[in-house]
Amino acid sequence: MRVIAGKFKGRKLEVPKTTLRPTLDRTKETLFNILQTEIPEARVLDIFSGSGSLGIEALSRGAESCVFVEINKDAAKVIKANCEKCGCLPQSSVLNLSYDSAIGSLKQKFDIVFADPPYHEGLYYGILKRLEKSDILSDDAIVVLEHDTENELPDSVGNLSKYRVKSMGKCSFSFYQVVEDKQ
Repeated sequence: MRVIAGKFKGRKLEVPKTTLRPTLDRTKETLFNILQTEIPEARVLDIFSGSGSLGIEALSRGAESCVFVEINKDAAKVIKANCEKCGCLPQSSVLNLSYDSAIGSLKQKFDIVFADPPYHEGLYYGILKRLEKSDILSDDAIVVLEHDTENELPDSVGNLSKYRVKSMGKCSFSFYQVVEDKQ
């Protein structure tokens, strides 16, 4: 696994020795091609971070900062090591917490949220609901959930509305944005 583009291009990233499923380079490249105009100066939240690959790629492409959330202690150590290797530790924060605890403790606003939970644990609706109820999304935030192509995610959860799905083989990304209440 490597950083694909930007100031850390070509840097190899360590992968935790766990059962985590890292996002493939070609899949990550497709995702960042879609988000390329949104990344510069964005405040990023990467939950279920694994190796930190998505957040580090965002920092490499000009994101202002990234908070990584990973419940696995060994994976959280790998994320810190990867950030140190790339020189982006000053712009990074690694929280060794559950996504729910992290979202509840964060006070800043985020422009982009990446969530790559275990595919078959059924966490997608809960993640969207928790984000939607929190006060951490900027007005034009984008939430990107990585999931198995066979999983159909809801069109909306509260004020988060799905506006795009990109499928690549067995992997899909569903993109959500905050929409105004229609009352």
